[in-house]
Amino acid sequence: MHTMARCLLGLIGVLFCLLATRSLLSPMEFAAQTGMLLPTAGALAEVRAAYTGFFVVLAGLLLRGALKPEATREGVGLLGLLLSIFTAARLVGLVVDGVPETAALRFLAVEAIGATSAVWLWFRLGRLEPG
Repeated sequence: MHTMARCLLGLIGVLFCLLATRSLLSPMEFAAQTGMLLPTAGALAEVRAAYTGFFVVLAGLLLRGALKPEATREGVGLLGLLLSIFTAARLVGLVVDGVPETAALRFLAVEAIGATSAVWLWFRLGRLEPG
């Protein structure tokens, strides 16, 4: 179970590193995948700063859980919490804003499945710990 969790954290940590790189180097293309437009230098800077910073910190936390066995359960818990919040926010958007484009619905499905899996794994890892 620990090996599976560590592999999951490593894979998703690398994915967030790639997203950070993309948001830093190609913010227009990064934002366009969800229909956002970045018409000003300030908007470009905001995507570069906020998304890159968030993704780098998250990748670091997840990779720490992948590389340090004592941090694996914490990393899985953080991943489950993050994906649960992403899922909840997208569901609020469905209610408030209506049905989004297909890409956002795919993100919702992936995040909901990921959240459920990570929370399940977090509970399983807790049962394996002594005490």
